[in-house]
Amino acid sequence: MCECEYGKCDICGATDVLLARKYYYYDVDCECCVHNKRNSREKHFEIVRYCNNCKPKPPRRISAVIKPIDYMEVEE
Repeated sequence: MCECEYGKCDICGATDVLLARKYYYYDVDCECCVHNKRNSREKHFEIVRYCNNCKPKPPRRISAVIKPIDYMEVEE
């Protein structure tokens, strides 16, 4: 199955173009990404959408949702 995505290129800003996706994974235990509990390599990911004229680049900033430290259980 082939899927196409139209929108704004994250690299050059061109709008209404056919886009490809590149996934970048980060070693962050976040609450925002759906984790597969069978996989011990749970990682945060960011998606970069880019057009045919651009090469994908890692995002300058990532946005991850994590629990505050006082919320986490601390073993004594």
